[in-house]
Amino acid sequence: MPVLSAVDVTAPEIKVVSSRLSVTPPPIIVNWYKYRTSDLNVKPATDDTRFAFTEKLDQANDGFAAGVVTLPVDGKWLLQLYLGGPSYDRSAADSQAWPSQSTGVPDPTDSIIMNFNGVQQTWTNSVDKQGKKTIYTQVVDGQEVSFRFDFKSSNSVRRLHPFISNGQLTLIQDRSSPPTLSSPTGQLVGKCTNAVDGKLIKPGDKVSNGDPPNLMEIPATTEVMLLLFVGSTLVTTVPVKDGSFSITIPSGKYGVIATMPHFYSFFVQDFQILPGQTNTLNVMLSPLLNPGVIRIILRWGAIPKDLDSYLLALPADSKPQCLVNYKTKKCDRYLFFVSNTFFQFNKHLIAYHSISCLRFNDDSILLQHGNVTGHGLYKWVWT
Repeated sequence: MPVLSAVDVTAPEIKVVSSRLSVTPPPIIVNWYKYRTSDLNVKPATDDTRFAFTEKLDQANDGFAAGVVTLPVDGKWLLQLYLGGPSYDRSAADSQAWPSQSTGVPDPTDSIIMNFNGVQQTWTNSVDKQGKKTIYTQVVDGQEVSFRFDFKSSNSVRRLHPFISNGQLTLIQDRSSPPTLSSPTGQLVGKCTNAVDGKLIKPGDKVSNGDPPNLMEIPATTEVMLLLFVGSTLVTTVPVKDGSFSITIPSGKYGVIATMPHFYSFFVQDFQILPGQTNTLNVMLSPLLNPGVIRIILRWGAIPKDLDSYLLALPADSKPQCLVNYKTKKCDRYLFFVSNTFFQFNKHLIAYHSISCLRFNDDSILLQHGNVTGHGLYKWVWT
């Protein structure tokens, strides 16, 4: 049997701040390939963490990737990722790799063995899992996540191999005891909604991830977990019932984190609870993206005005560039799914405008964000 030799690489470093932070740390999107310290025969589809990144076995029968992620504070963190393998569809486009492909029939015995901080799980690419996401969650305890993925396949065709997605690490609590707060109280009310269609997130419901035929089912007993922090210290868990919540708490500024299986975590660093008032918080959770998909979500307040997303796709060939926004939703090079939802809640008009790019046609695309070009107008440029 041949001996596997590893390639040593240098992983990016997150410096330890302290065992308790004065500000609530945001959820961390983990590109496993960037944090690897050794690997063999494993390559990503792209190294840009802003896309729905996947990592898989390359043109080989076995391989691995291992590394360590250092976290900004010691405590309990919720890890979430998903695994998947493509199904076979002879009519699928040649460039399509997920959820189906036309290259060949995947082997249902292909496997990925995951190990996080000594907890090991084995996933196999059985027929019932092909073309679907398998969600994996684990609470990790400490200030670092040691990981290793072992990939095995009976064939060496990369397109047929299963993959593992980016991970997300969300703080649940640090080591400190909850602070004693004695300020005047205010009421916190709100709803937890799917950021794609604006519908309440309730146990047992089927929800859209932006691609209408691809529905996800929320576990029958699972509600959104809504947490309030002072710095990195957990203050309280807000009870959520069928996607709605109401609680009376001491006034002040709180960090807000909400988590739910199948969704990326919601995060607000400073939410103000005013004393003697009803304070409304609208929690929008974005469903997990399919590989090669990116989603832009715009959130309006009471009066939506002059807020839009402008996506400029610059093809590498001679075809003209394509600008996609609220009024122009079609592009010759790309397929977009656009959803718009408006609903009334607590005398506030909440509007969602979501654009998901479902196909990149093998172009190399870089998302550059943060450019403000007018009154609440954000320009998103793809090159």
